Amino acid sequence: MYGIPCDTRILNKRQAALFAACLALGIVLGRYAYLTNVYLIAAAAMTAAAFLIRRKAAIIGLAIFLLLGAAYSSLLFNVDYVSTGKSQNVSGYVYSEPYHTDSGSVVLMVTNAHIDGQPCGNIKLYAPKDTDILCGDVIFAVADTKVPAGVRNPGGFDEKLYLLSQGVHYQAYASQVRTLGTHTALAVVLANVRAGVGETIDVLFEEDISPVVRGILLGDRYGIDENTYTNFKDSGLAHVLAVSGLHAGILIAAIFGLLKLLRVGRRAQFLATLAFMAFYAGITGFTPSILRASLMAASLLAARFFGRQADSLNALSIAFIISLLINPLDLFSAGFLLSFGAVFGILTLGWQINRRLEKRTPAYLSGTISATIGATAGTLPVMASAFNRVSLLGILTNIIAVPLASFAIVFSFMTVAAGFVIGQSAQYLGYIAAAVIRLMLGMTSGIGVLPFAAIDVASPPWYSIAVWYIMLFLLSKYLLIKIRIKTLVAAALFMVVVSVMLLSRPAGLYVVFLDVGQGDAAFIRTAQGGEYFFDGGREQSADEIISFTIRKGLTPDAAFISHSDSDHFEGLKALYNAGLLSKVYCSWQEKDAVAEAMPDAVIVPLGAGDTVLLDDMTKAVVLYPCSTMQKDSLNELSLVVRVEYAGSSVLFTGDITGLEETMIFCTQSHVDIYKAAHHGSKNSSYRLPLRALSPEYSIVSVGNNSYGHPHDLALQNLRAYSQNLFVTQEDYSIEFYIDDGIKIHAFGGNDHDG
Repeated sequence: MYGIPCDTRILNKRQAALFAACLALGIVLGRYAYLTNVYLIAAAAMTAAAFLIRRKAAIIGLAIFLLLGAAYSSLLFNVDYVSTGKSQNVSGYVYSEPYHTDSGSVVLMVTNAHIDGQPCGNIKLYAPKDTDILCGDVIFAVADTKVPAGVRNPGGFDEKLYLLSQGVHYQAYASQVRTLGTHTALAVVLANVRAGVGETIDVLFEEDISPVVRGILLGDRYGIDENTYTNFKDSGLAHVLAVSGLHAGILIAAIFGLLKLLRVGRRAQFLATLAFMAFYAGITGFTPSILRASLMAASLLAARFFGRQADSLNALSIAFIISLLINPLDLFSAGFLLSFGAVFGILTLGWQINRRLEKRTPAYLSGTISATIGATAGTLPVMASAFNRVSLLGILTNIIAVPLASFAIVFSFMTVAAGFVIGQSAQYLGYIAAAVIRLMLGMTSGIGVLPFAAIDVASPPWYSIAVWYIMLFLLSKYLLIKIRIKTLVAAALFMVVVSVMLLSRPAGLYVVFLDVGQGDAAFIRTAQGGEYFFDGGREQSADEIISFTIRKGLTPDAAFISHSDSDHFEGLKALYNAGLLSKVYCSWQEKDAVAEAMPDAVIVPLGAGDTVLLDDMTKAVVLYPCSTMQKDSLNELSLVVRVEYAGSSVLFTGDITGLEETMIFCTQSHVDIYKAAHHGSKNSSYRLPLRALSPEYSIVSVGNNSYGHPHDLALQNLRAYSQNLFVTQEDYSIEFYIDDGIKIHAFGGNDHDG
């Protein structure tokens, strides 16, 4: 394929795409980079742009977009928070429809909020399940408040960033909420309209269908049971249950087509369609996908109305820019990235596939296949990164399901619209939508249970995601250079990614103490790739242990179990039940209990003096207990293991008490990393054994509890005999990289190099 070189003649035709890229880069820099780095990278980007666009105005525009994005996101993320704590006065008004969590709490989204009289933006308030609050109510509560936590574990969910992207700055937990009056605002009006539409759906559709209709028309998934949603995800059809560009596109096309059929004038068609898009986006909560679809459709309609040639990439870029100017932090939202990624994939890879299929297959089939493959390619890295699960049958199921979903969306919308006019009589029209939805439910339930329907995948590194989208662009019609050059560039990028992935793996021993709340869980990777857990936390954190294992692409060789108390053992049981763990080491005293919980696992009992070779350079030495020892408490029989590598050592202590510490450690030499016993209990971390160990780093694994952990005396002793002390409740996960020295990364920000 031949074309003109990559210069002004190509890129200047779609400057919106370059501006969009610069805005996105600026937002990322503002979120993650230091200010000096922002300007250095900006200078490099402007230099590169100068070779691509030989116009000063364009370069200035790119610079403005880059720095605007950096400043905007930095401003939104670096908020000056007010003081938070126990039993504070919280007030404001509820700006969206309250909903129930799985645990039964009622969630109230409160704006114009104040904490102890200080204005503080928006609050996500958790109230008791019997709370009767409506959207628009002005509320008052005495609540425990806090700033949301960021990433607590490697590769984990960033709750703070997620809530900030929704405009929420604080979380609060109240035992009672009372109303002081009502407040009227546009957001309240739209939320009440949404609630009214939801009530109409419940009246017109049967109980098993109405939650799905709420999902496809309003994006409300709270009534959909977990099994149904999982089946849709594993079938590659989760987008059907969330209001997306598919829904907006179908409804916008239907409205525009209806107006054209009624011979409405061009101006009226244009204005009426824009009004419908704005109204529908409002009642669905201005989700990123709806906002993207509406803005893109508006751009294309405006180009057509004013007699300009419509360009899909420019329309997508304009929608991208406007969306991020409204809320820059949406860039870090999976919904936002999925929405834009799907369309980008359709415009790039999908277009090329359609061009090759349209001459050999019917137009409908070629269009459906190419759009499905393009959308799948455009969303694949985001799905892998955000959800660590990819549907293997998504392309096939979408070819069948998208037409069905289109019918369901249109007839559901028509039924609800008719319901506002003729009442319950409209339910007869809803039978068509219900029949289609039941067909989809049957299809997803049949496909979702197949063992090969979907697979778990590790989170790809950010640079591989960036290269993926660059390669999609290389395959597109938008870059008119020779295929040979495209192939060489793509191959070079692929080799760069593979090389970086191979070289970026840290050398030496990697140890991480995971934040699992009130419990113990740690993981190590040896220099030769051996992977081992040391305890797995409690039941409430079991999902996080499984998620950590999957998103990091781990295949654990075995796990060491200190003892079978639930706050150490439940996460490992979950790994075993998920098929991710098949071998465990435990004490002789716990052999039977572990065998009962993991009947098919390889169980290796250990006693004091035993050594396990984790690889050629790393060994785990068992210090305690002896195989025949008996105690009244499981805590006192915790397996104590010292891991040694290249002259460095890590000591895992379970829940032993100070008496066992004194007996075991007073004859031990210095350790580099010490996992403090029993979550910093007052009956542990005695001075005499700590003096013998003199740990360079001590870690207390603890969360919210009623036991008084960690005790002030234990913390005092640990600080006295340790050079550095970390507490997971405050520092979150703590990573250690042990090679020539020891490097530390604490997710709570307390880093040190040793």
